[in-house]
Amino acid sequence: MILPVRFRIADEDAIRIETAPGTTLHRATDRTVVAFEAEGRPGAAEPSWSVVVHGVATHPHPGDRILTGDRVAIVVHVDDVSGREVLGANTPVAPAFTAARARW
Repeated sequence: MILPVRFRIADEDAIRIETAPGTTLHRATDRTVVAFEAEGRPGAAEPSWSVVVHGVATHPHPGDRILTGDRVAIVVHVDDVSGREVLGANTPVAPAFTAARARW
C-alpha cells in the first residue's frame, strides 16, 4: 500500500508520521516493517533527490503524544537508509549524452 503522509524527522533514527485514528494507515502500522520514501520537489532549481527508509513502525503511548486534536502519531524507527541525487545534464559531473544521471 502506498499512501501520501504528513511527516517530520523526529531524531537521527526516527520519522514521525501524522494520521487520523482508525485509518487504514494507523491500523496497519503498529509493530510492522515499513518502507518510507521522500523525494525532492519536481521542477526545483536544485538537483532532485530521493531517499528510501526501511524500519519498524510503532504507535507511541498516548502519554507520549506530541500531536494535538484528532491526530495520532506513527513512529518509523529507521533500520536502513538509501538514496540518490539526480543531477541535471548541465551539471559538470553529468555526462553530456544523458538528460540526468543518479549519483550514490
